Amino acid sequence: MDQRFLYGFQQVGIGVSNIQAAVKWYATVLLADIKVLEDSNPATYMAPYMGNQPRQKTAIILMNQHGGGGFELWQHTEHKPTSGPLVTRGDLGINCVVIYTSHLEKAKAHFRHHQVPIKTIDDKIIEITDPFGNAIRIAEKSLSDKILLTGVHECLVGISNTEKAISFYRSFGFEVANQYREKTLHITTLNCPNRATGRLGTFLGECKIQLLERTEGNPKKIYDNRIWGDPGYIHLCFDVYNLKSWVMHFDQVSPFTVLSNPDFTMGQAQGHWGYLEDPDGTLIEMVEAHYVPIVKKLGLSINLRKRSPLKPLPNWLIKAMRLKKVRF
Repeated sequence: MDQRFLYGFQQVGIGVSNIQAAVKWYATVLLADIKVLEDSNPATYMAPYMGNQPRQKTAIILMNQHGGGGFELWQHTEHKPTSGPLVTRGDLGINCVVIYTSHLEKAKAHFRHHQVPIKTIDDKIIEITDPFGNAIRIAEKSLSDKILLTGVHECLVGISNTEKAISFYRSFGFEVANQYREKTLHITTLNCPNRATGRLGTFLGECKIQLLERTEGNPKKIYDNRIWGDPGYIHLCFDVYNLKSWVMHFDQVSPFTVLSNPDFTMGQAQGHWGYLEDPDGTLIEMVEAHYVPIVKKLGLSINLRKRSPLKPLPNWLIKAMRLKKVRF
């Protein structure tokens, strides 16, 4: 089958210096308490971005039961994680992610309960910071249910050239929704009108990208003089179907720099994944999931290879993922 689909943000990668503290914070503060997988095998494929050598690590993917992209928390366990300078809007790389709420005042009360400082962006958006210095915005939206918090639906990416970035992200199916100036930033919002809703697509929901080009001064590269997995936003990951077709599609745009074997195992999950770079070197991951365990003892799992790429997963199977909730 030559068809290829993009379902939405599967997760955003976040390098941390203390993964257990990160898991507790993301699960209790952002309510991303569904542990999809945990893996402590050495990271070998990403060696080109880690000083050309494999690295010991622990990675845990958490998701919110109300959908949206998850969080892949990633900690070096051999190399001492090196923190970077404070990210300024428009710096090259992932600046911030956005999650949704149906009730901003209740979300504020939730964050105050957990003693998380709140910065007001406007009457519909606030911003908080995780314990590792990563900015997270919460936007009030008209959601189908009264949901306190979702997973990731938007990503703010610093770029150096708007036209080049638009051309790159159009290759994924994104289109320009609007453009405007805000102080020293030229901002372009991209949406994905033809995003597929099969498999996990309905659960992941809409995905938007904001391109931030600074109009004054020289933006810094967020990961200059550091390696992949050091603290900060390390990648943006799309959930896709037919990765082989996507690889061929990008051969003339931005060839993949990393590509796993077709049946890569991470924790108890299996899939095919790879990385490519946007025009400024920000890493974009694409993952074609094959097998996601839910409760191993009960033999409950999601085998995506046996399911149509056009058919959404049944609600009962999505709800069963709650059985993987982390406990403290």
